[in-house]
Amino acid sequence: ANVALMLNIVVLLGVMCSIGTTLTMPGIAGIVLTIGMAVDANVLIFERIKEELKEGKTLKTAIDSGFIRAWSAIRDSNFTTLLTCAILFYFGTSIIKGFAFNLAAGILVSMFTAITITRTLLYAFVGTRFEKNLALFAVNKEKKPFDFNWMKYSKLFVGIGSVVVAGSIGIIALFGLNLGID
Repeated sequence: ANVALMLNIVVLLGVMCSIGTTLTMPGIAGIVLTIGMAVDANVLIFERIKEELKEGKTLKTAIDSGFIRAWSAIRDSNFTTLLTCAILFYFGTSIIKGFAFNLAAGILVSMFTAITITRTLLYAFVGTRFEKNLALFAVNKEKKPFDFNWMKYSKLFVGIGSVVVAGSIGIIALFGLNLGID
């Protein structure tokens, strides 16, 4: 995942350099958001692979099933972000257009690296001695899952949430909102 993430950044910067993109603060924000989305895609993939390995499947089968199971969530989040980028690019000013472009380019590169590079790197483990070492994939069949009684503290959480919401409403009423498009 780390190697794929580094390649994601290198490819994205290469794409940006090849078309002469100027790197601005909003553009950097688009890149940072892209990195977050790339990390999210890899987390989804690895969690699905881990679930498959816990069920006793082989590494190759777990990789194939993990990518298939993670694809719908990755696809939906990335296509929604691309749609948002298109809207921002169409309606935004030059600064917003730079953010939207960098984010859209980053999302497309991220989808490529998460699906292609990560899968290729994982297939390199198939048939090696590392394949049988499930600890490398954070799989521990004997470990008890995290168990926390959220309902026991529900009144506390609702109270904290209510204080935060009331405070937010008070601050909005006191200072108002800045309704600029940026």
